[in-house]
Amino acid sequence: MDASLPKTRLRRVTCAVAAVAAAAALTACSTENEDATPDSGATEQTQAAEGEGEGSEENAAPKAPLSELILTGEEVPGLNFEPLGPDGMMQDLVSQVPDDVEFQPAECKEFANYGGEDSAGLELRMSGYEDNSKLAGVSLSSDVELAGKAPQLVSQCPHYSFEADLSDFVKEQTANSGYEITPEIEQMLGPDFGKTSQDISVSGVEAEAPEGVDKFFAFYIEGTESAMGQEFPVAKLQLVGVVDGVFVSAYGAPFSGLDPETGELMGNPQEVDKEAYQAKAEEVFAAQVEKIRNA
Repeated sequence: MDASLPKTRLRRVTCAVAAVAAAAALTACSTENEDATPDSGATEQTQAAEGEGEGSEENAAPKAPLSELILTGEEVPGLNFEPLGPDGMMQDLVSQVPDDVEFQPAECKEFANYGGEDSAGLELRMSGYEDNSKLAGVSLSSDVELAGKAPQLVSQCPHYSFEADLSDFVKEQTANSGYEITPEIEQMLGPDFGKTSQDISVSGVEAEAPEGVDKFFAFYIEGTESAMGQEFPVAKLQLVGVVDGVFVSAYGAPFSGLDPETGELMGNPQEVDKEAYQAKAEEVFAAQVEKIRNA
C-alpha cells in the first residue's frame, strides 16, 4: 500500500471530523416553541431593517441560478471564494448534524437545521484571509423565509451545550463521499476520533443593512469547542437578509480550528476578534447584495 495514502486520507478525515464538530457552532439555533418572544434588541433591529429595505422584491424569483449569483473567485479584494471541499465532502458535512445529538437545553436541538441541508437550492462559498488566520463565508438560498426566522431563533437559544460521539456519523458521511475510514486510519486518529463538545452563546448585534435588503439581522456566536482531543474558541459574526428573492448570509470567523496546510486541528488557535469578523461579514454581505441587484 502507498504509505502516502493513509496520510492523505487522514488529513481529509481529520478535516471532516472538525467540520462536523463546527457545524453546530456555526449556525443559529431554532425551536418549535412558538410562544417565545424575541428580545427587544433583536426586534428593533429587524423592524429597522425592514424599513430600510423597502424596494427589494422579497417574494420575487431569483434573477438567475444561485450558482451564478453567488460570489466567486476574487470578487471581494483579499478573498478567493471557493466551494467547500474536497469534492463536496465538507459541504455535505457542515450542513447537517445527526438527529441523536442531545443539546442542553433540549429546545436548541433543531438549531443546526437553520440554513442547512433542507434549505432550498443552498449555495455556499468560503475563503481564508490574512494568511488563513481568518475565514469568510457566504451562502444563498431561494428559501427567503430563513431570514425572517433568525431573530426569534437567536432569542430562543441564547446559550447551549452538547457532547457527542460522531464517529459513526463521520464514517457514514465520508463513505458517501468516496473516502473510506479503514480500521488502520481510525487507529491513527486515536481514541478521540469523532468526539466533540461545545459550549456556545448566541446574541443579536447591531449592524446596518445595505440599501434594498429586507429582514436584515445580525448575530454573534461565541464559545468553546473540543474536537479530536483539542480545545479551541468558536466565534462567528453572521449577517442574514433577503434581496430580490434571494436569502443571503455572510459571516466572518477565526480559522482557528484547522491548519489550512495539513487539515489537522491547531493547538494554538488565533485570538477572537469580533470587530474584525463583523467588518469582513459586512464587506462580503454588501458585495453579495450588489452582485444580486446588478444581475
